[in-house]
Amino acid sequence: MKKIFISGATGFIGSYFLDLALNSNLEVLALRRNEISRPKIQIKKEPKWVTKNILALEANDFKNCDVFAHFAFAGVVPQKVNFEEMIRDNLISTLKALECAANSGVKRIILAGSCHEYGCIKLDEQPIKADARLNPLNSYGFLKAAIYVLAKDICKKHNLELFYGRIFSAFGEGQFNRNFWPSLKDAALKGQDFRMTEGNQILDFIRVEEVAQEFLDATLRNDLKSGKVCIKNIGTGKATKLVDFAMSEWSRLNATGKLLPGQLNSLTDKICNYIPDLEEKFL
Repeated sequence: MKKIFISGATGFIGSYFLDLALNSNLEVLALRRNEISRPKIQIKKEPKWVTKNILALEANDFKNCDVFAHFAFAGVVPQKVNFEEMIRDNLISTLKALECAANSGVKRIILAGSCHEYGCIKLDEQPIKADARLNPLNSYGFLKAAIYVLAKDICKKHNLELFYGRIFSAFGEGQFNRNFWPSLKDAALKGQDFRMTEGNQILDFIRVEEVAQEFLDATLRNDLKSGKVCIKNIGTGKATKLVDFAMSEWSRLNATGKLLPGQLNSLTDKICNYIPDLEEKFL
C-alpha cells in the first residue's frame, strides 16, 4: 500500500483529492493549519492529520511516505494576500516542503499548477500545449510558474518523479464564494439577477471532481520516470464561451432571475482565451 502526504487538504482542489485518496488503496497523511480546519466538502473517512504550519514541516513528517501531493497555495485568484505573504507562504514553503520530502525518501511529487502560468496566448497559437512558453500576467501565475521551474530542478537533483498538472477553469461546491460559478449559483438559488461581463472569453470549464480524479490517477500510475517531469493540462478539451457556460448553468439551476451579460466591464488582467491541448509532455 502506498503512503501519501497531502498538503492543502482543506482547500478547494485538495479537499476533493483527499476524499478520493481516502477511498483508494492509499494510506493518507494530511496537513492542516489547526485542529478546526476542515475540508471544503464532507468526507466519510478521516486521514491521519498533521497539524502545523507548512513552513514548520520537517523530513520526519514524511517518514515512510511514497508520494507528496502538494495543493496548498495562498492567494488563489481572486483571493488577495500581500506579495510578501505570497512569496513566503507559496514559493518558500513549497521549496522547503519539497526538500523535506526528498530528504525523507519520498519518490513521487504531485503538484497543482495553473493555466494562469501561460499568460496571454494568441488564438492562432492554441490549443495551448503543455510545454508552451510561460508568460504570466499576474502575481498568482508568476508564482505558480516560478514554483514549477524550481520544483523541476529539485526533482532532477533528487531523481524524483514529478507530475505537474496545470488546472484550467475548475468549478464546483466548496469554491471561494467570489469566484464566478459560486457567485452565479448564489444568485440563481436566491432568485436574483446576475450581472456579468459580455462573457466572450473562450475557456475550458472542468468540474472539480474531474480535476481531483486526474491527480489521483497520476498518483497511482506506473509510468512516471525518475528525474523527469510529466506536464499535463487539466481540462476537458472543450472550448466554451463564458456567457454560454453561464447560460447553461443558469438553466440547470432553474434560476428565476435574469442573467445580464454586458452589465460589467471586463477586467484587463483576465485572459481572453484559454484552450488546452490535453497531450502530456515528459521533460
